[in-house]
Amino acid sequence: MTVELVLDAHIKGGFYGWKPGSVFVLDRGSPKKWQQIEDRHEFASSFRPKAKLFRDGTQFYLEVEGMSEMVEVKRA
Repeated sequence: MTVELVLDAHIKGGFYGWKPGSVFVLDRGSPKKWQQIEDRHEFASSFRPKAKLFRDGTQFYLEVEGMSEMVEVKRA
């Protein structure tokens, strides 16, 4: 599979890091809501950070500015 960039956006409002089950709302694209399904915890606090959504086959990953790694997400 090839990882491809699907969307370049920002998180709407505050971002507080990775926590399983968290829902992230992007300022563009459709759908705009994505839920973290990966079991990863990492704290951060920022307002409207840059975010990129990637696809690898049927799986989606969210990368957020300032975080060490991207996490797997699904449509919320």
